[in-house]
Amino acid sequence: MKEKNKSGRLIAVLMLVYICVPVFSKLVSNPKVEDVSKPVDIQIVLFAQYPKSLLPELQRMQSEEWYDFYPDTATGEYYLQQADIHAEIDSYNECWDDSTITLCSARNSLFLIRGLKPDGLSVKTIYLPENGILTERNQSSFCFGGREYAFNIKVREGSPIWAEKIEVYFGEKDSESQQWVTTLAHIEDTGKAQVLWLGDLDRDGKPDFILDTSDLYEEVGVALYLSSAAENGEKAGLAATASYSTDC
Repeated sequence: MKEKNKSGRLIAVLMLVYICVPVFSKLVSNPKVEDVSKPVDIQIVLFAQYPKSLLPELQRMQSEEWYDFYPDTATGEYYLQQADIHAEIDSYNECWDDSTITLCSARNSLFLIRGLKPDGLSVKTIYLPENGILTERNQSSFCFGGREYAFNIKVREGSPIWAEKIEVYFGEKDSESQQWVTTLAHIEDTGKAQVLWLGDLDRDGKPDFILDTSDLYEEVGVALYLSSAAENGEKAGLAATASYSTDC
């Protein structure tokens, strides 16, 4: 099975936990869901620094419908709420030969999202053990909508460039036809993958999840999988990605 290659535009990249923290980011593309019965043009933006030349794009975001996806600090429940976005001119970046702009939001969001609208209620969330960290010995399973699902990984020997490759699979537990989700290429011998969030973001009663796709070597990434973006027998399909690199 080949990974989808759907075109689309992603403006952003990422700070996973703390907002308004400087990191050096690059523009990347994200898949676009084309079927009208599925979420259309899902985009995610994660907090980072941008070249000052992108100020017009960041300003345009302020007139668009972007939503914070964030946990309530008191209850731990996740919500989608209208984002209060602003950009702050920051320091000079020698790599870009340009000043930088830090994209911020009023909330401690996991990311900004466009293409899904909130209903005012909390987003159903499932908490996996071990903070969602998956290893070959720790195959996380969970119940959702009366069905039992599981994540599994297989660690493959890598090339001289990449230390190892980790294949991530997802589907109903004990099924012989779990879907391949992605292959992570790690420079370091981590032997693990991580599910950053699991729940029902598109509110269709089926599981969605956010996977950490970082390579742990000057690059951080995430991928959003939605059940409503699934096709060809999948349980969840790739809806959007974001990443950033801290090198030049």
